[in-house]
Amino acid sequence: MCWVFLKLKIDDPLSAAPMHGWCGAWACFFVGLLAKPEYIRQSYDRTEYHHGAFYPGSSGRLFASQVRSVQEVLQGSAGECYKRGAESVQEVLRGLRSVQESATRECRRVVQEKG
Repeated sequence: MCWVFLKLKIDDPLSAAPMHGWCGAWACFFVGLLAKPEYIRQSYDRTEYHHGAFYPGSSGRLFASQVRSVQEVLQGSAGECYKRGAESVQEVLRGLRSVQESATRECRRVVQEKG
């Protein structure tokens, strides 16, 4: 996953985002695939149980819900990154504008002193 960040020129010197993101997603998928029926029965007090997709008699609903959860997290993260990215760009532009204004004032001051 780190090569995607390198290709997109996203700076992540510790490779934390792809490592934690991919491992977290895999953990969710893993539960949906390999949750033992007896563990699910121990954890939830229900009459109907959905267990891992690799076990006989599985409806696949647990795995589907895990996939949907990962999708929701990715969509939320992407939306937040886009929003924060737009805010960051605006902050940078404001900073550049203030630097330009201060440089312009400095130039005028120097011109007035010499003029």
